Amino acid sequence: MAEREKKAASDPSSDRIHDFRVACRRMNSAMTACAAAVDLPPKVSPKYLTRLVKVVGRLRDLDVQEKVLTEEVAPVLGTEAEPVLEPTRNDLRQRRNEAERKVTRALTRPRHHRFASALDDWLDQPELTHVATLPLEAVRADILLPALAALLLHEAWPIDLQEALGAGAPQLHDLRKTARRMRYLGECFEGSYGPEFAAWLGELARVQDTLGSLHDSQLLIDYLSDLHGPSITPRLSEAVRARQQRALADWSELRVRYLDPRWRADLRAIVLGPASAPANTQSDTTTR
Repeated sequence: MAEREKKAASDPSSDRIHDFRVACRRMNSAMTACAAAVDLPPKVSPKYLTRLVKVVGRLRDLDVQEKVLTEEVAPVLGTEAEPVLEPTRNDLRQRRNEAERKVTRALTRPRHHRFASALDDWLDQPELTHVATLPLEAVRADILLPALAALLLHEAWPIDLQEALGAGAPQLHDLRKTARRMRYLGECFEGSYGPEFAAWLGELARVQDTLGSLHDSQLLIDYLSDLHGPSITPRLSEAVRARQQRALADWSELRVRYLDPRWRADLRAIVLGPASAPANTQSDTTTR
């Protein structure tokens, strides 16, 4: 994470900001995964990382909007969209400059330096609990199953295509966050599982991308409408909505899969791993 931060601070380009945000989220997941096994100092707080990710995320969201306009919308519309796209890009750049300043301030504040310094000190002399002495296979399912339950029980899975772009949009966005947390947490233990587990993490990335495309497209539609009002061309709206429709088709397939009781049972079995015999197989014959 420190290396990604240095690169983002020296050159806050779109890719480096994205890499830094992902590194922060992965660090947060690692802290969650190891919470029972490590004794972290108070200054090394997952809540602080969450706040930092939000600041960096605003900058990244603007980069995504400009990328969609430049790489997906503009080629479809050609010169027809230039009267709208050019002032849109200018506005996005102004917003990005302000968001970039906020990221720079966040990374130079004393609070951030205290976090980084405390983490470095802990890494030099880590403090662990008794859980750290247990085999990984003995604790991984205990850590992952609550996150899996949150994913499988999420209220967004039953949302159909008609609701997805309306009343169900906030729930779908929250499901995206839940899937991301599950994926990053699972990646902390990927090396101790087999190929089935790795394949499922890859599918979770698809869930993230699909829901992200839905959310980002709607944000872009709302932004263009607020910025241009009635001057926005129908074809521009159609180009962005076409991206949304492709994501909807993918969502339709994913939701059916995750509502299937067999697939849900398979996921629990994958996380539990191979069945092992209990340490004490002798039956309890104590009478009352």
